[in-house]
Order: sequence, then C-alpha cells, then structure tokens
Amino acid sequence: MRRWKPISRLRSKMLEIDLVEEEGMTLVELLASLTLLSVVILLVGSIHIFGQKQYVKQASEASQANELSAGLSSMSRELRGLSADKVAIEEGAIYVDGTILFELVGNQIISKGTAIIAENIERFGCEKSEDGSSIELTLMGENLEEYVTMIYFRGE
Repeated sequence: MRRWKPISRLRSKMLEIDLVEEEGMTLVELLASLTLLSVVILLVGSIHIFGQKQYVKQASEASQANELSAGLSSMSRELRGLSADKVAIEEGAIYVDGTILFELVGNQIISKGTAIIAENIERFGCEKSEDGSSIELTLMGENLEEYVTMIYFRGE
C-alpha cells in the first residue's frame, strides 16, 4: 500500500511516496496476466497466419496472370504475321498449313510441339471470326479467371 505525505507545508503540492514492502504477486494475479498474454499471442498469431495465406494467394494469382498475359502476347506475335487463309482451328488447336502451331496438352499450351507457352491452363479456346480476318483466343487459368484477346491477321 502506498502512503502519500506532503514534503513541507510550503510545497504541499509536491508529494513523497512512502513504499511499503510488497512480497510479490498472488496466484490469481499470475493466472490473470498469463491469460491476457495468451489471448494477445493468439490474436497476433492469427493475424500473421491470415496475412501469410493472403500473400501466398495473391502471389499465385499474380504469377498466373503474368504467365497467361505473356502466353497470349507470344501467340499474338506469331499469328499476326500470318495470312488468314493459312490458319485453321480444330479441336482446341491452331494449325498453320496443316501443322500444329499451338495446342493444349494436359494443362500446358505447347508451341510447335516442343516449346511451353503457358502452364496451369484449365481451358484453351480459339474461335475464328466469320469473315476469317481475326481469331479470338481465350485462356483460363487455375484460378478460373479468363484472359481473352482478339488477333487480327496482318499477313498477305
């Protein structure tokens, strides 16, 4: 218990602390402090785990988006220089003069039978326009987000 005594009559506002010796904490005080500490640690741990899960999810989605965008860009570059009459589409594959240029094999888009353009693809769709002047390419990644591009032929 603390007792306060004035130092002097002239300075009654200033107080002196007289400490009585204390023996320590009671068991109840110790248990209460441990309980509060446990709750704080549990909250901090939960927030950290939630943050880690969000980071991994967003990093995966960003990586997938980058890969699909790069794949569509690569496919666009190759197809734009071709003439429309040389390009055919059959069963989810793009053919040039009867040779497969792009196809979905498993979950990968393969170029010319060897080079991997994009991975972790759920669906690869391609559709030629009625007048044959363009192709619409659709890639759907593991996160089920679709990426679509329209390619207009520039070749002779």
